[in-house]
Amino acid sequence: MNIKPRRVAGVTVNIVFIGVFVYLLIFPEKATDATAQALFFCAESIIPSLFIYLVLSKRIVAIRAVSELCTRPVLGSIFTVALGLVCGFPAGARNCVYLHEEGYISKKRAEYLCCLCSGASVSFILAFAGVSVMGSVMHGIKILLIQCAATIVTAAVLYPFLLKGEKKISAKTKKRIRNTDITDAIADSAFLCVRICGFIACFFVLGSLCAGFFKEGSIWAVTVRGIFEFSGGIARTSVFDIDTREVLCCLFLGFGSFSAILQTASVMKNTLSVKPFIISRLIMGALMAVFALVT
Repeated sequence: MNIKPRRVAGVTVNIVFIGVFVYLLIFPEKATDATAQALFFCAESIIPSLFIYLVLSKRIVAIRAVSELCTRPVLGSIFTVALGLVCGFPAGARNCVYLHEEGYISKKRAEYLCCLCSGASVSFILAFAGVSVMGSVMHGIKILLIQCAATIVTAAVLYPFLLKGEKKISAKTKKRIRNTDITDAIADSAFLCVRICGFIACFFVLGSLCAGFFKEGSIWAVTVRGIFEFSGGIARTSVFDIDTREVLCCLFLGFGSFSAILQTASVMKNTLSVKPFIISRLIMGALMAVFALVT
């Protein structure tokens, strides 16, 4: 009897979730404490550094002149990637989905750009990773430059695979709809912020449970937290020396964590393929960690 690996993986995941559910019924404080920490972190750091950028990027990309600019292969791609990196997860992917659905860019280009413009926001890297965790804005600038360098290399690596055979979008395919106004942008961004906080809280709890199998404060415990939810993992790197802290921060920011990957996947769902994006996060995580080690 042939059993498909995907089915085995699905059954395994279901068993794990049932086990976690039963465990938290027995030890409910494990869930309540971690969820409270996650929501406090969202209110203190995530929402202030993200919400207004979500609103403005949604409004800006809906301006017809900007949408037309994004159709240009080089200049448009640079603008889309830059806007996504300024705003952070998952605003860049949301912009790419919008541009594809409205007929401004092809599906292949949208998937390619999603791989490049979905990362931690500039404000998060500078203010949180740099100042709060690393101790200075200069460290934040260094991490930001590492992210930009890794993005350029990733773009070069993925280009021949994702854009091969791309068909140009005809002007006739572009939809003529009412531009998104500021009220639409605010409402959509508020809903997206709630979704993001939900993912962070969920994976913060799961990461805390998995980290419990290792010694508190050990590099393994911190790494597990960062893989599940990168902001919580970055916060806990403060117990290490500055060099180890920098490498771990770059690793978590490059990979993005299960939480950020699924946040982005929820935006891309039913429109774009998630597989190239997941591959890009693995490449980015490895590149940023290596760049941090050698600089």
